[in-house]
Amino acid sequence: KYKQDYKTLAQKIDTMDPGDMCETELHALRQLLPSKDEALAIRSYLPPPAAADDESSSEKEDAISKLGLCEKYMASMLAVDNAALKLKCMIYRVQFGGLVQSLEEDIGSLQEALSCVRNSDRLTRLLLFALKLGNTLNAMGGRGKDVVAITLDSLLKLHEAKAFDKKTSVLQYLVTIIDKNDKDILNVSTDLLPALKAERIMLELLTKSIADLQEGLDSIQNMTDEHCKGNTPMKSFVSSADTRLRSLSCDVQKCKQAYADLLTYFGENPKMPLNEFFSTLARFIAMFESARAEVRRLQEAKARKERRNKAAAAAAAKGSSISKRTIPVQDDDPTTRLASGRSAVLHEILQRGGSTGKV
Repeated sequence: KYKQDYKTLAQKIDTMDPGDMCETELHALRQLLPSKDEALAIRSYLPPPAAADDESSSEKEDAISKLGLCEKYMASMLAVDNAALKLKCMIYRVQFGGLVQSLEEDIGSLQEALSCVRNSDRLTRLLLFALKLGNTLNAMGGRGKDVVAITLDSLLKLHEAKAFDKKTSVLQYLVTIIDKNDKDILNVSTDLLPALKAERIMLELLTKSIADLQEGLDSIQNMTDEHCKGNTPMKSFVSSADTRLRSLSCDVQKCKQAYADLLTYFGENPKMPLNEFFSTLARFIAMFESARAEVRRLQEAKARKERRNKAAAAAAAKGSSISKRTIPVQDDDPTTRLASGRSAVLHEILQRGGSTGKV
């Protein structure tokens, strides 16, 4: 059931004006359109077309009033040409705002992600440390000349390779070096938060979504040119929608160029998919944070051990000092020596025995 009568509803569909109708309502109206057989049955029920006079109109209205709600809607739609296509255009218009907003948000997130990676000074310094460490390890292993660039994919291998002690990973060793020389780099993940959210975005999908929207808009424009006279709400929509889609296409092209420049900057394969780039970067940052946490744990354990050893050494030194103190000379009187190792009562007994000559 709809608040407006079916005649008004048919007029809105004929001019492709959705008004305040939502997508669900429009889909329902499209599904309820009469089939060929239903249209034929309703036409056979209604009075035959006659001269456009009040009597014939009244007769038709009286016949329609006796129909059920669904049949009333079907009867009103018999006068609308290409009703299914027009409803499809109306559905497109209702969906357009949400779809474009989603694309704008993804493009904005992508622009922010590309910018934060390209402009992160911490990431650049981290890569320089990784490059120097890699060249040092290569030189020690006799693996040839120094390399001048390091790819994101090779950064993932730092987690697997072992350092000099064959126990610590090269990535943990890298974190230790950075911790000693440039602690600020350890906060690199805070620079790259927008990039870590961009791995779900695909340039190809953005391009295709805009192309699909443009194709749908072109179909609506053809419909409005053919069936809508004057400046209708649908024609105004087509004009504004075309402007927004052109703006989105321009923004995507800028993102593609910025991404190509970023791949060149990092020395990556120019055909590397965008989501793969950000996925690899996110994995490396996760490994870097894990290595940082492990190094901090080992450092704290070492500090605790050093404190325990220091406390034990201090206690041992204190015990040695007590044992070296001078022991006072005992009196030669045997009663005095006995008294030093016995109770006060026994001491008194011995004193009394000494005075009587008895023990």
